[in-house]
Amino acid sequence: MQILASSYFESELDELSKSKYRGHYGNVLKDCGDFLSSLADINDIHKLGDVVANLDYNDDRKPAKVRISNSTSKKGKSGGYRMLIFVLDEDDTIVLVSIYAKIGPLGKDKPTLREWKALLRDYIDSFEDHGIPLSMVEILPNGRLSIKQPAPDDEED
Repeated sequence: MQILASSYFESELDELSKSKYRGHYGNVLKDCGDFLSSLADINDIHKLGDVVANLDYNDDRKPAKVRISNSTSKKGKSGGYRMLIFVLDEDDTIVLVSIYAKIGPLGKDKPTLREWKALLRDYIDSFEDHGIPLSMVEILPNGRLSIKQPAPDDEED
């Protein structure tokens, strides 16, 4: 299974990872890495998460929301993170689209259907329609999530 990340996901993860939020989200990279490492295959996403309904996507491309525990807050999944993942069954690939915390200084309420649609539309506009590259996601030996920026395109205009 290949794991990719959108630029929006990267910016949200960078914000949660800032040192000033260490007391609230200090283990976010490890928590996300642990969750992604626990996936045996792409089908686990829908076993562990919820398909985001009413988004008008076909059966081969399913958006799902998963709950991830925040080990810093010790409040379990209810006080943890929510990650929006776009599952591309035909490519055995998942795309991390968004992540947010439920509690703490950056805590957010559940996005509305309109907000979910906007996030997925941004992903489709940037990647599928305009070819903006997604970053590769790797789980390091220490269990932390690592995002590798796409290599610059070597083609000349």
